[in-house]
Amino acid sequence: MLLENFLAAIGSDAQTFFAENKLTLVRHTMKHRKDGNWSDFDERLRFEPDILAIFTAEQPSNIFKSDNVVLVFVADQGTTCVFKRGFINKGIIDFDSFKLKHGSTYDEFLEWKAKRKVGKTDIYYDFEVIDFLKPFEHRLVIEWGKGAQSWYQRKIDKSVIELKPEGFVVPFPGWERVCLSHQALKAIIASPQGNPDWYKFLSNHDGVYVVLDKRTSKLYVGSAYSKREGGGIWGRWCGYANTGTNNNKGIVDAVDKEIVNPNDFVYSIHHVVPQSASSYETVLELEARLKTKLNSRSESNLNWN
Repeated sequence: MLLENFLAAIGSDAQTFFAENKLTLVRHTMKHRKDGNWSDFDERLRFEPDILAIFTAEQPSNIFKSDNVVLVFVADQGTTCVFKRGFINKGIIDFDSFKLKHGSTYDEFLEWKAKRKVGKTDIYYDFEVIDFLKPFEHRLVIEWGKGAQSWYQRKIDKSVIELKPEGFVVPFPGWERVCLSHQALKAIIASPQGNPDWYKFLSNHDGVYVVLDKRTSKLYVGSAYSKREGGGIWGRWCGYANTGTNNNKGIVDAVDKEIVNPNDFVYSIHHVVPQSASSYETVLELEARLKTKLNSRSESNLNWN
């Protein structure tokens, strides 16, 4: 099925809407950006809709001047991409209005850009979310095709590859290959029904994990055991998804001092132990051994225990 047919099949109102409006497709990827350090920004675009909206709505030139509707995708595997959000373009607004519209999220983004020395912006658009497309966000996958180097296009004759399950994030790769960004972890924890393989494995195993801050290379070695907290690794990682620090003193202190930021965290698993009466002692022994190997108790890292 082509994207134009998919959009028309949503319903008669949608069919009329797209027939009456000029449409452009956007495919974001940081792979070819050369205007500063955009490293790791792909993950923010994938999982933070407010950042996605801001990043798309501010541009160096008036590229959306003839477009009433902007459908935003983020690069996936090869030349495929995943639909993230649809917007009605209500026209150009001034910087102060744009800043007021997006509030503290935009303040944080401006600070991030200043530190990374990226992106000059002159045009700001007033975007409004298209509500009837929300059920397809993070789920609809299309083939971008030979125009992969062109990040925005007005042709909608793209092949629909699949419609992923609601809440799906990424396949479970096996515990030894787990390497999750903070944004991906939050999305998985928020939707266990959409990621059943993750939930089943992590909630049924105790283990030892590492939290790495990609920007500073600081790390924290932690353990999860069902004897003291239900849910194994899943239960433990819920704390990071919900708070960013899981109330670990070393991480809390580094975050408070703005040394690290949970948005830069990556989570990996280094030992798994099937839950049993003796798994608690085994996990603690493995945790202590890994802390020694990685020197995570040093002042340059985040373990205070």
